[in-house]
Amino acid sequence: FFRKIYARSELEALCCMRASRSTTLAATQAGAGGAADARSGGNGRAPAPAAPEPASSGRGKRLQTQVMELMIWQFVFLGFDVASIAHINRSFDNVISVKTVKSVLKRYDETGFVDYAPRSSRGKQMHLEHLTMLLGIVKENPWRYLQEIADTLRVMTGATYTRNYVYAALRGAGYSHKVMVRAAAQRDQEQRAQYWEDINKYIPHPSCLVFGDETALDGRTARRKRGWGALGSPVCISEILFRGSHVSVLALYSRSDGFTAWAHCLGGYDTATFLEHIAVLIKAVMKPYPGADSVLCLDNCRIH
Repeated sequence: FFRKIYARSELEALCCMRASRSTTLAATQAGAGGAADARSGGNGRAPAPAAPEPASSGRGKRLQTQVMELMIWQFVFLGFDVASIAHINRSFDNVISVKTVKSVLKRYDETGFVDYAPRSSRGKQMHLEHLTMLLGIVKENPWRYLQEIADTLRVMTGATYTRNYVYAALRGAGYSHKVMVRAAAQRDQEQRAQYWEDINKYIPHPSCLVFGDETALDGRTARRKRGWGALGSPVCISEILFRGSHVSVLALYSRSDGFTAWAHCLGGYDTATFLEHIAVLIKAVMKPYPGADSVLCLDNCRIH
């Protein structure tokens, strides 16, 4: 009984020392060895394991192997109870609870080791064939939501993947969710090449070109979309929400004079209104070919 009290008091005193790292390690090893000799009759049986390095072990963080070995040594050879072991090892700046000590002792009793069981791999990797299909789905329709992508992949492969799994697979393949750049489906590369060929063939000078196009505005056009505010808080203003009248503008732009003429109408342009207004603008601006302002260029809008 007195040898147990002596060993406990000596080990507690050594564990509470706040000296340098080397002094703490050396003093703990010497004190633990003397405590073992005092209990075993001085035969040097079961030397104390090396004291662990000071480390802060937060909730959910695994203990060092040296700390767990020291717990087993204190319980088996010194006869300390669970509460004393938790209190003594807390002196190494480790937040160790009684429950944690019991878990270490139970694992040692069942397996004979203090090390944790190896962690299983975090989920299986997506099959290469399925990953190829996934990337094909995204390339064909990049606007789909994750759940829609997962549903399509299940129909194609018969395998069920969650939204999080699909997201992880896309991120692992180097994909990210970003703002899409919208291009007109009516664009034709062959017609673009033919356009540049005609320009180089029939236009003697850039001053010959006049470009025409439409734009539109309403009561929302002048609203400013951005405003200053504190971080993490939305910027809210109070105003009367209205769209107002929708006005379309047809304008001609030349290299020499900039915007030279324009016309407007309420609502959008249709074929009849466009032909009526463009005829007036042509008479006012256009000049004989091949002089300046003699060739009118329009895009491939249907009303043109």
